[in-house]
Amino acid sequence: MSINGIAVTGEQLHKKTQNHKIRIERLSDSEIQKLATTAPKKRLQDVKRKSFYTLILGIPLVDSTLNAAMTSGKLYTKASAFVKNNVKWAGIFAVGAGVLGIKNDINKNIQPLNNFDKKHPAISFGIDVAALFTAYNFAGKGANALKNLAIRKYPKIFHKISNKIEKPLKLVLNHCKINNNIRTFDKHLTKNPYAKTAGTILLTTAAPLMAISTLVRQNKEI
Repeated sequence: MSINGIAVTGEQLHKKTQNHKIRIERLSDSEIQKLATTAPKKRLQDVKRKSFYTLILGIPLVDSTLNAAMTSGKLYTKASAFVKNNVKWAGIFAVGAGVLGIKNDINKNIQPLNNFDKKHPAISFGIDVAALFTAYNFAGKGANALKNLAIRKYPKIFHKISNKIEKPLKLVLNHCKINNNIRTFDKHLTKNPYAKTAGTILLTTAAPLMAISTLVRQNKEI
């Protein structure tokens, strides 16, 4: 049995290198730039897409689930905590988008600030994170304030919602089989203070850590 050689001689390799060099030299600057940035741009878009889903879907879902789990009570109480927390996240995104949108508009109109952002991306990133945390705290307090204001302004509407929707739903949820598991879980937390403390720490740190790591990953890719 014979083995065919596939080695490339030094002369052949030199010719191939020269051919590639000639092809590149024939390209315009814009074509070379496009060729060089295609793969990085594709990777950046992929990172941005994953970051978007993490921020918009993943973090609110994790935070709301943990919030519901750490809220003592029957299924209706936990479900209400889950819904309220998601409403809070909707407010966070609204406020955060507004804050960052205002910042971008200012940068467009004030060139020194725009240049500062470009020259100092780390500091600019820190400012963005601080703005998002401000939005987080504001939205949490603002949601309760708006709810209380709406109840005072429209008591009859909320009374009808309570009688026709909340009370029947509460009756159904609190008498389903899953409540046995919920009571067992709540009793476990009551009897084990360390487990409750660990759960509380996880609740307060999970969302911020996920948000920071996602934004850092995206910023690094940019």
